[in-house]
Amino acid sequence: MGDNDYRIKRTQEKNLRDVCGDFRSLLLTGSRQVGKSTLLKHLAEPDRGIINFDDEVFRNEATDDPSLFFLNHKPPLLLDEVHRVPDIFLSIKSIIDESGKKNLFWLTGSQKLKLMKKAGDSLAGRVLIAEMYGLSISEKQGIPDRKPFLPEFNEARKALLSPEDVFMTAFVGSYPEIQDMSERSRAAWYESYIRTYFENDISEYINPSNFSVFRKFLSIIALRTGEELNYADIASSAGVSAVTVQAWISILEAFGILYILHPYYSNKLKSLVKRGKLYFMDTGLCSYLSGLHTFEDFRSSKHLGHIIETFAITEIIKSYSNNLIHREMYFYRDYNGREIDLLIEDKGILYPIEVKMSMTPKKDMVKHFSVLSPEERGMGAIVSLYPNKALLSKDVVLVPMSEI
Repeated sequence: MGDNDYRIKRTQEKNLRDVCGDFRSLLLTGSRQVGKSTLLKHLAEPDRGIINFDDEVFRNEATDDPSLFFLNHKPPLLLDEVHRVPDIFLSIKSIIDESGKKNLFWLTGSQKLKLMKKAGDSLAGRVLIAEMYGLSISEKQGIPDRKPFLPEFNEARKALLSPEDVFMTAFVGSYPEIQDMSERSRAAWYESYIRTYFENDISEYINPSNFSVFRKFLSIIALRTGEELNYADIASSAGVSAVTVQAWISILEAFGILYILHPYYSNKLKSLVKRGKLYFMDTGLCSYLSGLHTFEDFRSSKHLGHIIETFAITEIIKSYSNNLIHREMYFYRDYNGREIDLLIEDKGILYPIEVKMSMTPKKDMVKHFSVLSPEERGMGAIVSLYPNKALLSKDVVLVPMSEI
């Protein structure tokens, strides 16, 4: 989606517009091509200047003399890819403190590690930090005002999308630019995206001996989306050390490519696993890296269950991020084999969720919800391909995957 092609309304649009005026500055982070710049340019007032630091002239000007730069470019400003000029943050702080005004600076960038450090050091208490991911399934359906997902039952209703539509949504992925591309063009776009990300952003931190080593590693972890992290196993397959794998995964998580869901721990519940679970935040990228370049490949893959679980979990994560709300999320697994795919903690209550690639969900699919005590457990849910939102029991709701 180009800057002048604002076709899909984003959930964060209204939320950012509602709150950004209460802060001195806004920092919108997220991986490349998720739509950060497009969104903020759409929201920008006519007098807000727009500077993209991918432009070498602007970058050199701001690097050589930040004070002079801000004499030439007066706020309010949108500074795009601001991580490319890390020394500019102190000047931003000075301007904010001297003016006493709010909403002066909108900042975007894809290097979250560098941005969070600089913003934390220089703009603490002066900045609203929001994270953006690719298009959500609700945004694609034209429902940008969908609230954060929490198991609840208001009324029985039919799903808006068929299971095949859900599969296609997961296969295509969430990057705005590729929504209308052919399979061949999407594959070329993904390969270019991987190489560009490696050469422009990630290589600064991971510095592998060559791109092919890192490319192989990406394919290996894509095949493990939705699984518990086993650094030694990944290292053995990739031909690098476990320490290297751990470092690379941490970097990819910081850049918004991966999400690590941590296990739930309670003193009351013993024998819980300690490894996190790995999820790709974009199932289209994950599918491409897994070698699934056509919808037929995707539909018949033995990895389809894990990819669909990844899709559902990441859609739930997006539903909170898009609404500028943070909630703790976990999975449950113990050494007795009892599992719950997702726990959302809200006001001290745990809401258990199972994700099933099933058209006929059954009560025994939620039998492990009973590991949670009644006083700490809220309404549970099975997110599945069942075509209707309905009650499975008095405390478990069936939620079609398209209704997350």
